[in-house]
Amino acid sequence: MGDQTLGGGGAEQGTPPGRVVKLDTEPVREVVRLEEATGPCGLLGEHLQREYTARVACPAHSVNGMCNHGEMLDSHGPPDRDDARFAENLKRIRESQGMTKADLVRTLREAGWDSVHQTTVTRIENGERPVRLGESRVIARALKTSLERLVHEPSEARVEDRIEEEIRSLKEAFNGIVDGTESLIQFSEQLGRDVDMAKSGKWVFGDGTRADVRHTARLADLIKEAERYADVTIEEAVESGRRYHEELMHTNHLVDEYGDELGSDEMHLR
Repeated sequence: MGDQTLGGGGAEQGTPPGRVVKLDTEPVREVVRLEEATGPCGLLGEHLQREYTARVACPAHSVNGMCNHGEMLDSHGPPDRDDARFAENLKRIRESQGMTKADLVRTLREAGWDSVHQTTVTRIENGERPVRLGESRVIARALKTSLERLVHEPSEARVEDRIEEEIRSLKEAFNGIVDGTESLIQFSEQLGRDVDMAKSGKWVFGDGTRADVRHTARLADLIKEAERYADVTIEEAVESGRRYHEELMHTNHLVDEYGDELGSDEMHLR
């Protein structure tokens, strides 16, 4: 059965009954791919101000950078302000991805920027070396981000990135419940069939071979334990998750309020 991704509407978006629905965890932006420069590159800030408006992925965008929301996504301020934003965002995004300068240099060289070195990255991040347009394109691709994000106001970018990460985490948690639900049903049904075979004393393996089953004390204990879990429901799992969340929130509240008085050992999260 193929999975169907859900962008936030579920049944309201016409999801056919019986289809598997998962949330799309792909980022909302795609890498901005600029055409290769045909002559000597100018500085990044100058090009952004005069020639290029960075755009997020949107099928309604036209060549002038406008989407159906009437929104022009460009930078603001003097050209050197773009360089400062780029430097700060480059370091922040690189570190957030767990990428070292050496990792970035290796990726940039694989993308065709043969002359780049770690000192180049250091100087860019320190604001000591402006970035040319072609270089900015390769850097954006290496970081799997867009040029628009690299020249965005850093304080605003941090807020947006935080929300974007939380959306991604929520979607992954939702999809985990979908997968876990399917697994719970599958294992419950399989366990029921296997317990019935074990009780009958006749076992059929997956390859079709058969064997007599002797009722040992250990098998009797396992059957008893299996029957305890045979009727576990998805609703019980969801309710257990809610209770676990409430317990964590209560414990964290106690840590925030009394942690210094009680000591970290006494307030250890279980």
